[in-house]
Amino acid sequence: MFSWECATELLKRGAAMQTYDNQQNQDLGMALHNGDLDSAIDIDRTGLCQVQVKNSVKSERVAPNPEAAGKCPNTCPILSIVMQLGVDEEYHGPLVEIDTTTIQTDTPAGNTRSSTSSDPTDIKRCHYSSVLYGCVAATYSCVGGHAAIYATLLRTPALFHNYSRDKYPDFLTAAHELSPNMNKDGIFWTN
Repeated sequence: MFSWECATELLKRGAAMQTYDNQQNQDLGMALHNGDLDSAIDIDRTGLCQVQVKNSVKSERVAPNPEAAGKCPNTCPILSIVMQLGVDEEYHGPLVEIDTTTIQTDTPAGNTRSSTSSDPTDIKRCHYSSVLYGCVAATYSCVGGHAAIYATLLRTPALFHNYSRDKYPDFLTAAHELSPNMNKDGIFWTN
């Protein structure tokens, strides 16, 4: 699993880390340096960016855990990005959701009057979370007019879309039962 110590060492090498498959909160971990070019790279100046990539057709509710890499040793920002790439044209919600600490109750900034309302080391004060839906130009400007190509590459097709006996419910049920870690909708889960 991606840890703060690991993040600091990877930052020194200019690297990121792909975590194990089916992690609950992160598929990719990147270290962020919170300082200027002259400041040392150490654990006190290391922030974290954790990325979760989903490619199912229906959006999944994901609540990234800011402490997935362990107890935060500093007050540097933690950025969580959830990319729901498989969400299709039927999705009618916002394409980008940003979730941070609300200004009325608290603020991640340390030099404001409202910053005294909670402990400055509270992890929620420095956690920023964004959820991006679909793989279209409105979400990612780099996609441009190639959304259909990206969709073909990134979206997971229906699990048994080429199964020749999909018209027979008994055969389809038996095929689903072949995998002990799959629910009836063809979605994998882990212990």
